[in-house]
Amino acid sequence: MTTASRTDASRNASLFVVTALALLFGGLSARSLWGSEDRWAEISRQMLATRDWFHPVINGELYFYKPLFTYWWIIATEWFTGVLDEFTVRLPSVMAGVIALWATWSLGRRLWNTQVAWLALWLLLTSYGFLFWTHAAAAEMANVAFIMLAVAWFFRNPGVTRFGNYLVFWLICAVGAEMKGLTAFIVPALVLFPWLIRERRLLLHLNIAHLFAALIGIGVFLLPYLGAALLPMHASYVLPSDGLSGLELIVHENMVRFFQPFDHRDPVYSYLYHVPRLVLPWALVLITAVYVALRGYRKADWQDRWLLEAILLVFVFFSLSGSRRWYYILPILPFCSLLMARYLQALPAGRLHSVALLATQVLLGLVGALLVASPLILLTQDIPVKPVIWFMSGGLLLLLPLIWLLRDRILALNSRIFVNSTLAASLVSAALLMGSVFAVVLPYTDNFRHNKEFSLALREQLLPGDRVAFYEHAPPDILFYLDLDDVSPVVTRLSPRGLGDATVLLVARRHHDRLAARLPQLYQAGPLLSQPLYHWQDDEDVVSAWRVPGSRTLEDEAAANHE
Repeated sequence: MTTASRTDASRNASLFVVTALALLFGGLSARSLWGSEDRWAEISRQMLATRDWFHPVINGELYFYKPLFTYWWIIATEWFTGVLDEFTVRLPSVMAGVIALWATWSLGRRLWNTQVAWLALWLLLTSYGFLFWTHAAAAEMANVAFIMLAVAWFFRNPGVTRFGNYLVFWLICAVGAEMKGLTAFIVPALVLFPWLIRERRLLLHLNIAHLFAALIGIGVFLLPYLGAALLPMHASYVLPSDGLSGLELIVHENMVRFFQPFDHRDPVYSYLYHVPRLVLPWALVLITAVYVALRGYRKADWQDRWLLEAILLVFVFFSLSGSRRWYYILPILPFCSLLMARYLQALPAGRLHSVALLATQVLLGLVGALLVASPLILLTQDIPVKPVIWFMSGGLLLLLPLIWLLRDRILALNSRIFVNSTLAASLVSAALLMGSVFAVVLPYTDNFRHNKEFSLALREQLLPGDRVAFYEHAPPDILFYLDLDDVSPVVTRLSPRGLGDATVLLVARRHHDRLAARLPQLYQAGPLLSQPLYHWQDDEDVVSAWRVPGSRTLEDEAAANHE
């Protein structure tokens, strides 16, 4: 490698690391828990409180719908940070994203070259689906990370038949399966199958050493469930409403869901638009890359043919599943990034190439214009605009044109990877826009979500010995922020007898009429605390806290303390 090449490589690596740190950590802790994040946070909180690592529970009910390792990863992170908050529960997804980036780079460098590997990383890092799931406390990015790690490990020594090589592969798959489910076993085998057939290596790898390694990997996957079955759990814990054990739920969530879906029934063609959604803003680049790869399939090198086959097999596998969601097919994303990088690096700049990049520029321009105009749009809807939104709008108005004016200088940072000035400017613009979305726009939406603010305020008003109960449903995020020491009962009927020994009752807005009719004395006293409801909202899930008649009040507590 020449001195100039070393300088280019060092400059590119430094630029990528700085950009990755900004995009991965920007806004990571700025939002309160949303969506399914509350399950990971609350289960981890309960494990830390009870020191029971094998029985995941939400409010006393066992929750084995997801394997244990993602909770353990959050707990291990808490031991380093010293606090269990939004940053801590999301940090494992960032770490998984780093693993996925490294595995993608390793695979790209080994099968193609360093330029393809680096460009694939830039495309992956600036993809919406990648950043979305690295900013979420969930198992999705961990699933991607260990699938890619297993594939990258295999291609490190694809012809080696030693026991140790097989064992590492299966242990990676086992850990991945304990993060999300059986796809961490299935997808690596699926994407490696075309290569094994073409290279006539399938029979070579069907040997005793491989069998023993696979059995050990499966055993490691099963160990946490064995621990859950053998170790005692708290007497107050109850089975989920379906009565299924941990292993039964794994079968239910993976196999039964695949063949006999019971929810998440997106159309069979849904991944035709979900995959482009994942790779935004590079959707047109991906579509043209797939088209060119299919057109030149017969004359392509084995690496290019294998990559296309792997993508198509993963796409077909998830499409055949009866249960479909846009994030189920997330493992396809690194392979798509490699395909786009290979297309952009290896092919001459033809008409399709130019059209794809032009369409990407138009899309980036539209997103940029929308973000620049966002303060004015919010004002027309009578929505308060915070200074950070004005700052983002002004910054983008200045920086986006500047990027395109300086695109030749950006290309000069590393012309071997950025290919041409248009792609260089598009990558930098995409990084800037994605950073704005995840560091500014999404955290801003937290102003209209009140479970955290409500829960923390309620904690301040609870008296020693207060017993909190929920009507119909106990939201896990409220449980997490309340940080209660014991199980909060969920009452299903509003009557003095049904409330038991509860002193504070939390009720969603949709049940207020029922509350007034069945327990008027509670309703007449007025709420202890209510979540705010903006005039443009019609949210039936906002929650109010009510002090049960006959229980102590703040005035009673103050009088008792005075005496």
